[in-house]
Amino acid sequence: MKKEKDKINNLFKDIPAEFVGNIYTMKKNMGKKKDKINLPWEKSIDGFFAKGHIPIKNDISHPNMSAAKHIAERKMTQINAISAEFKGTYAFFEPSISLLLEFNRRMHFYGLYEKYEGYVEDDDPEIVPLYCFRKSIWSHDNQYKDLPKAESKREYLLSNKHIQSIIYFGNPKSHPHIIQLACEIREIAFKGFVFKKIRGRPRYQFAKLSIPNYGLSNDIFYAQYIFKCEILDNWIDKWQKSFEDIDKIKGLIPDKGTIEISYNQSMWEAIYEFT
Repeated sequence: MKKEKDKINNLFKDIPAEFVGNIYTMKKNMGKKKDKINLPWEKSIDGFFAKGHIPIKNDISHPNMSAAKHIAERKMTQINAISAEFKGTYAFFEPSISLLLEFNRRMHFYGLYEKYEGYVEDDDPEIVPLYCFRKSIWSHDNQYKDLPKAESKREYLLSNKHIQSIIYFGNPKSHPHIIQLACEIREIAFKGFVFKKIRGRPRYQFAKLSIPNYGLSNDIFYAQYIFKCEILDNWIDKWQKSFEDIDKIKGLIPDKGTIEISYNQSMWEAIYEFT
């Protein structure tokens, strides 16, 4: 364990913080137990919860359904990095391609996270995965039923009743379809999207597609009930199906209790407005 942390320290020693970004923040927080909590809504395929860091603790009462829905969206989309250990070796994953679909009474999220390339170059991909896959779901009906009855609205938002996420780890060999689709959408985005006005019943109300580019995230907001883009619709259908079928694929299992997640601070700020 000490050898691994020394390796991390040496890696980050000469790299400017602005280039290290999210990984630098997670590395700096490693080993601090007092500010970590379990994240019951985030778990690996073998059922173990992830851990997270709480940067602030405010006490402002702001209990309403709309705010709780926005927190659900932030939980799904505002992850800076995910880390885990595999047979004692640390691996860090940064956000790559992600898709948020909003239906009438629910939201679905499908996200791909790529291993930080500057971390350890000689890892065995059969032991330490190159990719992390995460899917989440939020239900308006469940929130409408459970939130008003909760004694503590904050505790409800910190429970696994608010949203549910499952985290998987794998490689191009185990998940080739998702990796191929990630490459395809980068090519499609590079060529540009063509949207047409339509009338008709959409399959979903709203889509948010995030495609990172040189460390920055390019977000595409797509309202299917107003516009239509056939090539994007086809890609969304395939991306969603690939994640819905991911349970059938045997991936790599992290060491027990080692998954950690770094969220944007604004997500925690929003949760701690509730009492």
